[in-house]
Amino acid sequence: MEALTYDITVVPADDSEATDGEITAELTIRESIDFSSATKYWSEGAKVIPFPYMRSTTQRSWSEDGVGHNKIPVKLSLKYQGDAASIGDVKVQLDLTGGKILIGGSEATGEIKGVYKLAKGKTFEEYIYIKPDTLLTRSVKYEMTVIAGSKKFKPVTGALKIPSLESVNEFIMQERILEFIEANDLREDGWNKFSTGEKEDFIELMAKGASTIMGVQLEGGVRFESIEGTTFGQYNFGGNFLRINPDRFSVSYEKMANTVIHELRHAYQDAAIENPAYYKERFALSQSRIDAWKKNMSNNYKTKAKNGENEYSRQPVENDAFSFADSLFMP
Repeated sequence: MEALTYDITVVPADDSEATDGEITAELTIRESIDFSSATKYWSEGAKVIPFPYMRSTTQRSWSEDGVGHNKIPVKLSLKYQGDAASIGDVKVQLDLTGGKILIGGSEATGEIKGVYKLAKGKTFEEYIYIKPDTLLTRSVKYEMTVIAGSKKFKPVTGALKIPSLESVNEFIMQERILEFIEANDLREDGWNKFSTGEKEDFIELMAKGASTIMGVQLEGGVRFESIEGTTFGQYNFGGNFLRINPDRFSVSYEKMANTVIHELRHAYQDAAIENPAYYKERFALSQSRIDAWKKNMSNNYKTKAKNGENEYSRQPVENDAFSFADSLFMP
């Protein structure tokens, strides 16, 4: 929806004399992730998981058959402009058709939690969660009302477009990988202090957990072998195993983690080409995407040495692997 601007008589947070001003309010599903900052967190109960800005996808607790609850992260943005340094006692009321608001994991209706204090010129952002009535729901209608002090503004209506199941499952997969990494303490702490053997154990555990989440079986496991040139890792399509170059262990944690996930994504592509029915059913992977990968790998693969960086990185299997891994770890 477009941002809505309300002219108001400001009741400043410091109880000084009322002045004129305006509040801009916006409700959006994020369409992209900004991974330049990891300072955003989302929490569920007492468990807090580091997570960068969320995108237009559903989060869903995962199980073997893919059944679970779903929730859409929706961003509420409020901005005050006026003479006062800040304004307090700002509330937002939200009523939905086709879905419910989730607060603290429980369904809620009406007023969104809290009373907001808005600093002049700064945008206040908060994520709320919306649970569509069904997994097939593609649009949730809303009526949003902003309340400032004793003034209740005219409600506005709109609709939030719910993403496809394919993009939903992409995000679920990424979310679960991050949860696994957090739960198993596979984070940056200590990476540079690890011995070569410790780094190999670290990478094997990360690959094992992430591959399970991605529905991939690495029959050949992870092999630590020197690779010519500056290559960090490879996926062997014929042997179904990862090759990780231990000569590159001096690189950052982010780069090595990115390499592992990038190469596992190739394993996922390989498995989807070999067994499309399973991956279409479990992960809602589209046939058109599988066909593009298959065509790319059928004597149409472009190498960096022969075709250059641009053609190499833009071909379907590499573009997909770079996008997936870079969404988790910026190298």
